[in-house]
Amino acid sequence: MSAPPTAPPEDPAPTPDRGGEPRRAPWLRTVPRRAADLLARQWPALLLCAFACWLIWPGPIGRMPLSQDHTVHVARAWMVGEELRSGHLSGWSSYWYFGFPVGELYPVLGDLFVGLLRALSFGTLPWPQCYAFVFSAAYVLQGIAMLRISRATGLGRAPGFIGAVLLYLDPGVLREGGWAYTVHFGVWMQPVACVFIWWAFAELALLVRADDVKPRALVGPAVLVALAMLAHPIALPMAALGTLVMLVAQGVRANMPRVLVSFGLVTGVGAAMAAWWVLPMMTHSAWIANLGTLYSDMDTMLRRVWSGSWAKFMPASVGYAILVGLLWGVLRGNRFVRGLAVLAVVLWLMSTSDFFFRFRLDWLSENFRYLQYQRFIICAKPGLYLAAGLVPAVLGHAAWGLWRDRVPGDRGRVALAVGLTVAAALVTGSMLASAGDVALENGVGDYRTMRVQGDRRTDRDFAEFNAWAKKRWADRGGDYWRIAYKARRHSHIYADAPVFNGAPSYKIGYMPGEVFVHRPESEQAEVLDRLRVKYFVGASGVKDGKVIKRFGKIKVSEREVTEQIARVVGQGELEVLVDDVDHERVAVRVRGAAPGTRLEFNVAGFPRWQVLHDGVPVDWVEVPAVGNGPSASPEERRAGEFRTGKGNTTPPTDPMLLGVDAEDGVYELRWRRWMVADVIGACAFAAALGIAAALAFAPRRAAAVLARIEGWLRPWVLATLAAMFVVAALARYGSGFVAERHLASGHLREGRVASAHGVSNGPIKVDRVIGPAILVEASADDPATVALPGVSPATSEIPGWFAIDDHALKDATSGWEIVVDGRPSGDGDGEWQELRRVPIRSRSGKQDLALDIDRFADAARVDLRVSVRGRTGKTPRLGFDFDLR
Repeated sequence: MSAPPTAPPEDPAPTPDRGGEPRRAPWLRTVPRRAADLLARQWPALLLCAFACWLIWPGPIGRMPLSQDHTVHVARAWMVGEELRSGHLSGWSSYWYFGFPVGELYPVLGDLFVGLLRALSFGTLPWPQCYAFVFSAAYVLQGIAMLRISRATGLGRAPGFIGAVLLYLDPGVLREGGWAYTVHFGVWMQPVACVFIWWAFAELALLVRADDVKPRALVGPAVLVALAMLAHPIALPMAALGTLVMLVAQGVRANMPRVLVSFGLVTGVGAAMAAWWVLPMMTHSAWIANLGTLYSDMDTMLRRVWSGSWAKFMPASVGYAILVGLLWGVLRGNRFVRGLAVLAVVLWLMSTSDFFFRFRLDWLSENFRYLQYQRFIICAKPGLYLAAGLVPAVLGHAAWGLWRDRVPGDRGRVALAVGLTVAAALVTGSMLASAGDVALENGVGDYRTMRVQGDRRTDRDFAEFNAWAKKRWADRGGDYWRIAYKARRHSHIYADAPVFNGAPSYKIGYMPGEVFVHRPESEQAEVLDRLRVKYFVGASGVKDGKVIKRFGKIKVSEREVTEQIARVVGQGELEVLVDDVDHERVAVRVRGAAPGTRLEFNVAGFPRWQVLHDGVPVDWVEVPAVGNGPSASPEERRAGEFRTGKGNTTPPTDPMLLGVDAEDGVYELRWRRWMVADVIGACAFAAALGIAAALAFAPRRAAAVLARIEGWLRPWVLATLAAMFVVAALARYGSGFVAERHLASGHLREGRVASAHGVSNGPIKVDRVIGPAILVEASADDPATVALPGVSPATSEIPGWFAIDDHALKDATSGWEIVVDGRPSGDGDGEWQELRRVPIRSRSGKQDLALDIDRFADAARVDLRVSVRGRTGKTPRLGFDFDLR
């Protein structure tokens, strides 16, 4: 028997002295091929990343932008990081104002990622560098998301690539997104939130298009929805509206049960994942400053579209391409593209004042009165720019189809394919070239890394000051004080000082990046005293202090600190036992109090604070920092009695500091980390994680459960759910309609007026709150009038008001007056008697227009006539209303 065959012996490993080459490891041999495969598959994403990084260079290497709000954002991220170090996601911080709830009312996603990167570096990366990396990643991510969204269009990645380039080249303006808002002003988390919602819808569209929905694939879109809601609150209405639009687009004349289960589950689980922050924020919304802002009317917006501009600084070629892409999407696109077209247009329309008032969104939810409607253009832009990319993509797709199906000798098909290819190239080139020109003209790519453009000396002076201030704060002993910083009202060059010196600050002037209602801007001596300001920093000194240090143009003045954590107003003495408000530990003792004595803490009011007197909780109110103005209880704030404010500032005469009626004993401030909303939010978060885990790790059982739910959703069930939704919406509208029937604006809406000229129903923004009114449009030659017949008020006085819109105050002119006449009802030929004549002053707020009708006491009903007249020009945007009950 012959021996079995054996493998040939391996060659001995070559050695240098034998002239052989050392062998590479097997995994090294595959690196070039893998890199080539990656480049072939992901070159659009890599190219977009390179383009985005080029625009914001040197951000990707850790150079933080220093224009506008970025210094504020890095300071807040540092404060959230301080809370994370103590084991909490949010808490009280005294680094701004009279303290504020950091991580509670303002979106936290960006702050958490900056803090996470800092933690992963074990504290070796400076906070500004961590911020720069996170900001750069968020900016790049917008383009990657556009590519992912594009997959659902059925036209590949071309529409998303073109749309992403247009998104990056968009100059933008205030509250419209683009470079100006995202990079220069530093409001970069809202565009991320919006693109995440679009991304989630695109992933869901791909899933419901398949024969079977894999449960594991639902987790990703749910996480995107959760991240969007943590990134910016506008994701809440956007997700709700988008889900409704996509349900109709994807489910009508299709598998509606599957679509409803998929979209409902993803939106619900995503919202639950974010509930730990969203629910407490919504619960404490009465302590969020009102920022409501109306935008252009629909006629103006449509005229802009007719000229090729869906937003400011949009080239006409891009605007017309968007229009064509939207029309093609509605007529020929797949279900996702149709939903995208409708949703993009509806979001764009929501920016108009007409949409808000015609659909009376405030009747659906009170929160719609406090939105900045211009921001809905940011929500619409990913869809709009994707629609622009559809045009060349459709042309190119058609050209490829003709070329692929050509037959020998068919020159017409080849010529048409070539013509469509040329057309696609021309459209793309025209859009990108015009967008590039506009971007170059408007500073896209101007990534500022200096606090004062062109002046690096200020950066060096600021660094030297922070080193000095850090040593002063470290050597303070048991003393507590703040540093006040003053620059121009909208200059934030000193806002990130606490990151470098660790000392509590007070910025004199407007502070973006936080929405807490108690944000004083005053530099009155009494305000600085109550804040315990010891050092005043700016280009000039302060009256009650002396300049002790100079760092270039930066002057440091020192003041005497005269206040403590609290004060007694009235009889009594105060002893401070514990003064550590940042760790929620404050205790004082009051002796010799008399009836009427009040204890006031130099701490801003917030519902998490609990005041205990000798261990027993007592009621507290918010009192002004200056003056003897009215106080506000938490119940009054929740009822909306203090939602308004004067102009764009928060005066120290507003109620803001904690106060209690004092008696002898020990008073403590205690911070309540767990309230009902926190418990519910934590439970919702835990439930969402459980559902996500079941979808990911038990897909078969999850698929069976989802299939069973789909089986329950029979046509009659779907019809019942739709009817319930319609009835609930109609009930909200009905209650809102009835609640305004007694107003003069309600009479005009229902046509219960004898005559009307130059007046209309519409929204007006007064004291930062948007509400209904009778709007007036009159000129010197054409006064406005409205007659209200048959009024039967319950008393002899009819309350009323008139006001100029907040945004029209600067353009308002004098010489106008509002005149109200009356007569007994039924006396059609009776003479009108003047009840009130009031000049229209150019000042903010509602001005009194109450009517005394005691002279008509014998009449059962009264006719009223309101006239607005003037000597020159036209009226500013103004309105009035009466309570006719």
